[in-house]
Amino acid sequence: MLTSQWLNDEVINAFLSLLVDRSEKSSKYPKAYTFNTFFYKNIRDPNKGYKSVARWTRKVDIFAKEVIFVPVHLDVHWCMAIINMIEQKIEYYDSMAGYSDSDQFFRQDCPQQKNGYDCGVFSCLFAEYASRQADLTFTQADINYYRKRMVWEICNANMLES
Repeated sequence: MLTSQWLNDEVINAFLSLLVDRSEKSSKYPKAYTFNTFFYKNIRDPNKGYKSVARWTRKVDIFAKEVIFVPVHLDVHWCMAIINMIEQKIEYYDSMAGYSDSDQFFRQDCPQQKNGYDCGVFSCLFAEYASRQADLTFTQADINYYRKRMVWEICNANMLES
């Protein structure tokens, strides 16, 4: 993975699946669920909508989960919506802060990217930090490290301890 490339949906799905797997293996983490990267696109499409995704959770009790990740792809930009079932709130994380400043769920304190290609990494990190109930402490300066770490974690199907 080069340092200036966008993450595609497969990388994001793989990384979020690792977060879910980690939450299932250890009581140290809140129980997590992730929607596929196509969930938001399908549910927003007037020709598809709810009918196209209604069966996606038929085998999962999402109300038994504590945190739910909803990757949001806005044509050329990744964001992350996170549903906190414990606190009963939805937060929307945008590393460019320009797509949703009027949104009541917009997380004002999230780290901001300084280029046009790191949004996927930022979005994955928003989910990873939420999966540990950790404060957002990373910055743009940390992103190359996290890109390499994500490659290792996905290739080894194992999350490193933070």
